[in-house]
Amino acid sequence: MVNFGDLIMAAMKTTLRSLFVICWMLWVQPVGAQYIFRHLDIVDGLSDNQIRSLSMIPDGRLAVKTASILNVYNGAAFEQFTPDKWQEYRWDYFKTPQEYYDNQGRIWMKECDHLLLLDLHTNEFIYNIEEELYRFGVEKKLINLFIDEDKNYWFVTEDKSFLCYDVRKDSLLTITEGSSEFARIHGIPREMTQYKNFYWIIYSDGLICLWDSTSGEFVSRDETFLSSLDDTADKIYINTSDKDRLYMHTTDTGDLWLMLSDGIYYFSRMNALWKEVCTISGFSNFFTCMDLDREGNVWVGTSRTGLRFIEKESFEVHTLPGMKLDTGGMIYNDVFSVFVDDYNGL
Repeated sequence: MVNFGDLIMAAMKTTLRSLFVICWMLWVQPVGAQYIFRHLDIVDGLSDNQIRSLSMIPDGRLAVKTASILNVYNGAAFEQFTPDKWQEYRWDYFKTPQEYYDNQGRIWMKECDHLLLLDLHTNEFIYNIEEELYRFGVEKKLINLFIDEDKNYWFVTEDKSFLCYDVRKDSLLTITEGSSEFARIHGIPREMTQYKNFYWIIYSDGLICLWDSTSGEFVSRDETFLSSLDDTADKIYINTSDKDRLYMHTTDTGDLWLMLSDGIYYFSRMNALWKEVCTISGFSNFFTCMDLDREGNVWVGTSRTGLRFIEKESFEVHTLPGMKLDTGGMIYNDVFSVFVDDYNGL
């Protein structure tokens, strides 16, 4: 299931940009106003309802990754890309699915137990990922991958080494060796986010480090969330439940938002202090996903109680338990993925 805010569905044009603009028109309403959602389903051409992640392709189309198929939406219709599962790159990754776009017009899709690479120029999957990695100087099998805003590649290999390939310098840098004492104690990167030349990195045991790409070194570390994650240094990538969720986003001033399965936290760089913004409780009720809109407000999904909207300045938390549909009625569902597009559509 995919839901998009829509103010006047009858006036919706067939281009994706029009869809996003209409969503944005709704967003400028007061927080207390009723949001209207459009429901896109199999009858609209979606391959199936097992949505795993959402992202925007650089040309403005929306990528909807389901359990086994990539759906690309142009605002009017879906185009589907089905990989050959027998040729997939298998890896020991069992965390949140996510997509990255590199500077060669390709999508890297992180999935549980396999990694996919699609060339957007040819619309063909690239299955010889080992050969692609070898061009970067990476010879060992991966267990995680990140691509930052500058399109640099960050690799975690099976021996727990953490590497960065700088596309501008055309060079591979080892951040930490897998055999190091640091990796033994803290494990490997679980998630990272960027602000200019600074990179916030959270490790398996909850340690958060700040890497400065200019100086090429770690400049600070924060132990607030040590032992807060499900991972351990010895069992880094195990097949965990959906409750093992983690998201990080930086603000336009370099502050940090962190989502764990049971809490949302905000870190002020100026004050060097964490603020617990909200928590969640209840049977099988946990935070699932998070994104920031263009005004810096925070949208968070939950497993059982709809959406949370957090105001940037006041940190006031609003709950949207159900979604009012443009066709009438309400839909109540778990929110597996939340995504804010380049036009501020949700």
